[in-house]
Amino acid sequence: MYQGIYLCENLCQSLLLHTLPDFHLLTSQIAFSGYTFKDFSEHKNLTIPNAYHIALVEVREADTGESWFSLLKSLLLSSPHCRIIFIIEHSLENCSQYLNQIPFTYLLPASQISILLETALDKALSELAFIKNYYGNDKDLSGPASRYANAVFLSTDGLVHKGKKGCIIYYPDQKSEYCRTSMRHLMAALPENFIQIHKSYVVNMNYCDTIISRSRPTGSQQDQFILLKTLPRDMSAVSSQDMPRELPVGPKYEINVQKFLLNKYAHPYFKIDRR
Repeated sequence: MYQGIYLCENLCQSLLLHTLPDFHLLTSQIAFSGYTFKDFSEHKNLTIPNAYHIALVEVREADTGESWFSLLKSLLLSSPHCRIIFIIEHSLENCSQYLNQIPFTYLLPASQISILLETALDKALSELAFIKNYYGNDKDLSGPASRYANAVFLSTDGLVHKGKKGCIIYYPDQKSEYCRTSMRHLMAALPENFIQIHKSYVVNMNYCDTIISRSRPTGSQQDQFILLKTLPRDMSAVSSQDMPRELPVGPKYEINVQKFLLNKYAHPYFKIDRR
C-alpha cells in the first residue's frame, strides 16, 4: 500500500474534489490524505511523520510558487521517490519557473482530470514499481502502512461469542478475512483515515458516504450511523456475502467522528444526513 497526499490552496474550492470527489477510490493501491498548503506546512513536522509516494498538487491561476514550491522541496527531501502529479487550472505563467525545478510525473489540465487522472496514477504506480524492483528494497517505499490499509472496516462483532480474539477485515470487493491481531494493534499500523466508531468497529472513512442521525423511537436522544458507499460484490467468490452498509456509532465514540469531520482536509468527502 502506497501513501498519497493531495495538496491545494483551499480544499473548499478544490477543482479536484468538485470534479472527482471520490478520486481516492480510483485505485486500491494508494491511501490518500488531503491538506491545504498552509496546514501541511504547519503540521507536517508534528503529525505527518510518514513518507509519501504520490502527491497530487493543485495549482490555481492566482497561486504563485511561493505557496507550494518550498513545501514540495522539503517533501522531496523526506520522500525522495515521491511521484508528483500537478493539476493546473489554466496557464503555467505563474509557475513555469518553479515547475522546471521539481521532478514530476504528469501535468494535468484541471478541465481534463476526470479523463486523465486515473492514467496519471497508473503511470506513477508503474514508476514506483520499477524503483522497488531496481533497488530491491520494498521497505523504503511501502512505509509503515499495513497491508490492510484498503479495508472498508474492521469488526469484532460476534467474535467474542465464538470464543475468538482478533477481528474480521472487510474489503471493497465484499471479501473478508479473519485476523488474529486485535483491532487496537492493527489501528497503530493503519492510516489516519481509519477511526474507531464503536467498540466493535473501526472504519476507513474513505468509504463513508453519509453520517446519519436518527431519533430514537422513545425519548429525545438520537443515534448516529455511518452509511458506507455502495461497493461491488466479488461474484467469483461463492462464499462471499454482502457486507452491511450501515454501521452504528457508539455514544462514546461520536467524538472521534466529529473530530475527523472537523479536520479541514476531511469534510469535503462527506455529507451529514439528519433523519
